[in-house]
Amino acid sequence: SIKRPGRPSWKPKRHALIDLAFGAIQDCKQQLLLCQSARQARDCLLFFFESLHDTSKVLELTFSAEHFLWVSQEPLKRPPQLPKPATSQVGIAKLLTTYLLGAQEAPAPL
Repeated sequence: SIKRPGRPSWKPKRHALIDLAFGAIQDCKQQLLLCQSARQARDCLLFFFESLHDTSKVLELTFSAEHFLWVSQEPLKRPPQLPKPATSQVGIAKLLTTYLLGAQEAPAPL
């Protein structure tokens, strides 16, 4: 793998996409909380991305999410371990709901 001089080694390679996705979820948080199904949540996010015509809005979302995720916190020596992927829609919905409601601790493993 090629080392880029501007990217710290503790950031994932495609952190800009993570930042954009996180910014979109932050921006749609209230609408996502009203969704009753995974299809509604998907449609909400699709509508959000389809309505992004202004590139300055995309850059603003990405930079604010990057600051929140990577800059405002002390960098870790190693990235945190990701939870095991949920195997059912119920598990995914539980993880998403826990995240959106801002729980302080991680949900119990499925």
